[in-house]
Amino acid sequence: MIAAREGGLVMEQIDRFRVVRTLGSGGFATVYLADDPALDTQVAIKVLAENFAADPDIRSRFVQEARVMRRLTAPGLVTVHDIGEHGGRPYIVMEFCERGTLADRLASLGRPATLDEALSLGETIARCVGHMHTQGFVHRDLKPTNLLIRRRPQLGESLGGVLAADEELVVTDFGLAKALDVGATRLTMAGGTPGYGAPEQFDPNGSIDTTADVYAASALIVTALTGVAPRPVLGASMAAFDPDILAATGPLSVPLTAGLSVDRDTRPADIGTWARSLGDASSLVATGANPSQPTQVVAAAPGSPQGSATIQRGPSRTRLVSIAAAIAVVLALSALALRPMLSRAEAPEILGPRRGAVGDEVVFGSLDGANVTWRLGSGGEASSPVVAVTPSEPGVLEVTAERDGRESRISYEIVAADPVRVEGPGLAPVGESTRYTATGPQSASATWTVDGATTNGPAIDLRPSDAGVIVVRLEVDGRTVERSITALVRTR
Repeated sequence: MIAAREGGLVMEQIDRFRVVRTLGSGGFATVYLADDPALDTQVAIKVLAENFAADPDIRSRFVQEARVMRRLTAPGLVTVHDIGEHGGRPYIVMEFCERGTLADRLASLGRPATLDEALSLGETIARCVGHMHTQGFVHRDLKPTNLLIRRRPQLGESLGGVLAADEELVVTDFGLAKALDVGATRLTMAGGTPGYGAPEQFDPNGSIDTTADVYAASALIVTALTGVAPRPVLGASMAAFDPDILAATGPLSVPLTAGLSVDRDTRPADIGTWARSLGDASSLVATGANPSQPTQVVAAAPGSPQGSATIQRGPSRTRLVSIAAAIAVVLALSALALRPMLSRAEAPEILGPRRGAVGDEVVFGSLDGANVTWRLGSGGEASSPVVAVTPSEPGVLEVTAERDGRESRISYEIVAADPVRVEGPGLAPVGESTRYTATGPQSASATWTVDGATTNGPAIDLRPSDAGVIVVRLEVDGRTVERSITALVRTR
């Protein structure tokens, strides 16, 4: 037996458990590997740090973690065998996941995760955390070190190079987990890991719901795909990742950007919806419909007596004003890549908007889907099929795409942000309903116009019948704004 050392003291025994070694130590607790003679197995024991054992608040939080873990009994969550107290310090006895953490595994790969691996990770994380949410709890501290890998007796599907066929992920560390109030969707308490914690978690007066876990899961997948750790976000002007890092996630850039929204109301509504949005984004392609052929779009105000309006859309237009339209760029490139490629001797053609507002992140793409060198104003260079930027002040941004010595250039006009906005994704899948809502003091009386057809209400549902660009005009409180929505078809 190897004794574990903590703070100059040698831990050899914790009640009936014989300590083997230290697995890890943090600010509040130390986790030991120990032998359990009663169960004839090895276990992990989390012991509250000695200097915090007398702190009633921290002690209460530690005991609450044990209670939460015992209440949560579902696949994908670490199993708790026992709780107790030794030498005046509470401890939690858990199953020992002998194959380490997801952070360790990603580091051992020596490369970023592939798209398929990231999708599988997203589905697995959503399944694990979804069990918590359905039982009325939000985790609030999802990160690679809090996802453990354990062996399972039945062989299953491998997650590529991340997990073997006989391994599975489990969620641990419920020190910040909290029960959602009965009949409510929000709770209050600050805390989390900077970078993975949603901005509202660090507001002592803020409220938190399950979309905080959506935020953390999105940050985790971006890190897996790029190897870049998220930055702490404490305000609306900050971002967890630079635009070029998000662009490097390819077709997942838009759902991941939505999941990382500072405004939680624009994140996917739940972790299951988030996981499906990742899969949907990876399978969406543009059909490249002929702009001269009209596309039918159905616009209906939810709950309005008007019902549905059938609209014939004329020639396709290219004015995009939202980062969510990045999906149109990435996915259009995927479809166009199946066609004969443009000659590398030709100047790249830029796909993207020509006008947008301060604070709206915008994405530009090369029309043939190949890498180009981007230059945005006086900023640096980036080599990729797409590039993103968030303007911080009005003006004109010169966007240049260069390849093989030939370049194209467009001017992107940046206007001041309007308090009236069309909120919703820049992507409306063909044949499916996508909701858009109005902001502003009189949003309940909003008037929506889509290619000449008008309807009233605080929101509309668009159901495109073909691919193209839909221009939505919103009138609220005497103000009028426009938003371009890209319609794409879904392939299986």
